[in-house]
Amino acid sequence: MGRLIFFVTNNIHKFNEARRVLAQYNIAVAMLRVKPSEIQDDNIEKIAKSSAIEAYQKTKLPVIVEDAGLFIDALKGFPGPYSSYVYRTIGKEGILKLLEESENRK
Repeated sequence: MGRLIFFVTNNIHKFNEARRVLAQYNIAVAMLRVKPSEIQDDNIEKIAKSSAIEAYQKTKLPVIVEDAGLFIDALKGFPGPYSSYVYRTIGKEGILKLLEESENRK
């Protein structure tokens, strides 16, 4: 492999997926278990950028981060980047309850 980048994650499945994808581009990936403080924002790009900058400042290594969310059209994008919190608090049953009156469940 020509280049090495560090993937900031504790999730082995995310890491393995990134490693497979980036290997196609001759980029080696190492898992970096740094826990940046995650800002609360409606914008996933801002959250990921903040995490990447903080991880780089802590390690001085070339890093990538990945962030995701569940954006439900019928709920105007809710829960978005708060999906982990929403899942822990109201669960999938709570989300389905919010969608009960909705014809569009996208």
